[in-house]
This record gives sequence, structure tokens and C-alpha cells, in this order.
Amino acid sequence: MHKCVNVLAMALTACGIAGNAAAITCYVIYDRAGAVTYRSAAPPVDLSDGGTAARVAMRERGEHLIIADFDQCLPPDPGSQASGAPAASVEDIVSGMRSYVAPPGGIAGSARDSLPARGSSGAPPAPARPSAAGDSGAGTAYK
Repeated sequence: MHKCVNVLAMALTACGIAGNAAAITCYVIYDRAGAVTYRSAAPPVDLSDGGTAARVAMRERGEHLIIADFDQCLPPDPGSQASGAPAASVEDIVSGMRSYVAPPGGIAGSARDSLPARGSSGAPPAPARPSAAGDSGAGTAYK
């Protein structure tokens, strides 16, 4: 039992190390307004002592450099920055979504508005199934 626990602990440790190996070190720069101006796996400035002047200039411009491990390190969307428009807030996105609350009398924004009410198919009922030979005629009608 003790040996099994040790093997299990080593396997879980190996999985944890392998899981962290998939992370990418990502460099992200935020401007004064909090917009992402840079995101890449390559550092934006020299991070050694030789890049001190560049880092000081970033601080003077009000930029913040964040270095962290992520699953993905995608570049920022240039469209939102090029237009000068602020990034969409959660409220902006949610206000443009279609409501899923059913209004009285039907389901909003659905093809079901044109369908008959539940319980009626809109088509005439199916004819009764003919009874089998030798049956007394009291066969079951299928709907």
C-alpha cells in the first residue's frame, strides 16, 4: 500500500510539472487608460541592466509591464486601438444581446412564433390504423 501511494504521488507530481511546461511566458504592456498596447512572447524591451533607460521611459509614459505565464499569448486586437474607440465594456456587449425571456404569448425571436400552440400539431389527425385480420375492429388508433 505504501509503495502504491508513493508511485501515485510521483505520477501526480510529474503531471503537474508537465502541465506547467505548456504555459507560455507572455509580456503585456498596459497604457495609462488600461488598454493593452503590447502582448507577445518576446520582451518589449531589454530586461537586462542595459535596458534600464527603456524601462524608465515606459514608467514615465504611465505604461505597466506585466510578465506572466499564460496558455496563449495572442497579440492585442489592432482594430480596437486604431479606431480610437474605447474597448467594449461588459455592459455594452450584454446590452446588444437578444433577450431569452419569453414575452406573454410566445417565445421571443424564435421560429416557434409561427408554429401552432403546444398540444396541437396544426395538421389533421392521422387516420386510425386498420385492424388486423380476425380482429373485432377494436384496434388502437395511433396519433
